[in-house]
Amino acid sequence: MITNWLRHWDNLQDNSTFFSVSMFKKGMAKEKIRENTETIFIKRDKETKKSEKAWVGTVSHFKHITYKDTPAIMFKVSIKEEIPIPATYKNYPEGWYVETAVEETSAEVKETFLDPQFFGELLSTANWETFERQTYYLIRCMGLHTTHAFRMREQKGRADGFFKLGNLAVLYDCTLERNFEKSKSAQIENYCQQLKKGTIEYDDKRIDIQNCKKSVWVIMQEGERRILKEIDKIQIKAVSIREMIRIYRKRIVEDMDEIELEKELENI
Repeated sequence: MITNWLRHWDNLQDNSTFFSVSMFKKGMAKEKIRENTETIFIKRDKETKKSEKAWVGTVSHFKHITYKDTPAIMFKVSIKEEIPIPATYKNYPEGWYVETAVEETSAEVKETFLDPQFFGELLSTANWETFERQTYYLIRCMGLHTTHAFRMREQKGRADGFFKLGNLAVLYDCTLERNFEKSKSAQIENYCQQLKKGTIEYDDKRIDIQNCKKSVWVIMQEGERRILKEIDKIQIKAVSIREMIRIYRKRIVEDMDEIELEKELENI
């Protein structure tokens, strides 16, 4: 987020401000807004147009408003710390930008040496069995240890896998389809019914999820993350494999603890 306005970004009244939707740049759109998104804030000089300072933090509490007959988004800003102005954004004009592809953010590009070798195939395979198997490997790499990939003999009417972290329980299903919502509608309903039972059973294990926040993920190789719908407080989400890789990298680089990782997964 880049502006030349006074008191931005570290001296806001009530830590609140707003941007009109006309400030959206490079693919930014209302549907891409997410609570507690990590954000770089840049202040430019109004006269010289030079970037002066930068901070990193989060944005939250979004509210759609109208300002001078123009649609706008009000939000709260939480500054974590001042940072050097990133070279990538140093000459960007005022606006609200979004990075959607994993490769685009500088931190992620620098940390690709941390990636397991199978990530390349995971992002490119056309074989559904390979995609399903390697998605499970990625979930394990992300630091999720209470996990299970249902085997073919177990899988009739069941999801591809399950994981639990803290107070979050997720049944997930992998797909290479781009337009899957209609074809997977009945399956998703079934997964929600399984979660509502309050336990997940496999092999000789019985996992209690009665008091957990429950979600169904449809994990895609391509496409943008989004909430598909909600059934009895169970959120059904389309989740990009690239977003999961981003979290894997962030967990390693930022020494993320279990609580922070759970929050990332809740907000995916």
